Amino acid sequence: MKPDYRKITQVINYIAFNNDGSHRLPELKAIKLIWAADRYHLRKYARTVTGDNYVAMGKGPVGSSTKDIIEFETNYENITDENLEYIKKYIKFEQENDAAYTTAIADTDMEELSETDKEALSFALRNFGKMSKEEIIEFTHLYPEWKIHEAELKETRRVVPIDMLDFFKDPDGIEHDPFNIPQDILETTKELYEEYA
Repeated sequence: MKPDYRKITQVINYIAFNNDGSHRLPELKAIKLIWAADRYHLRKYARTVTGDNYVAMGKGPVGSSTKDIIEFETNYENITDENLEYIKKYIKFEQENDAAYTTAIADTDMEELSETDKEALSFALRNFGKMSKEEIIEFTHLYPEWKIHEAELKETRRVVPIDMLDFFKDPDGIEHDPFNIPQDILETTKELYEEYA
């Protein structure tokens, strides 16, 4: 799938609007909540919500285009002027002390989100919305799409592309994994994803 900047903008907007009523989220927490929605949706419906490409970084898995959009004020070389204008209508980037925030500044355009997209975003908010950014970062480090790159990231501190098939793997040592779904469904969605890919 190819990342859709309009849709990702609405995903970010939705997450910010619906997290705690403030319409504002720490940038890293927004990125991790979107990872959770994408992981859930891919495993259940054979596609991510965002269509984003993922990389492993020091603080966990990151959707590349999602990061670009969230950081658009400081990192806009990958975004066209047309997409930049669209993003600015819905979200703004704020720096406060040493922290960066994403703020929703307009109502979410719900036509950009399918029912299953909203289901996945609600799942992410319900399961991880109350976590601090530090807690959710630590939690992402338990999952195979990041865990298999852990040693390399510690050694080189670089960005490593994630194979999206790793999202279909279950983590070790999580007693009540919120992403757990029956193996037969997981195998079916993995096969469907491989066909699409």
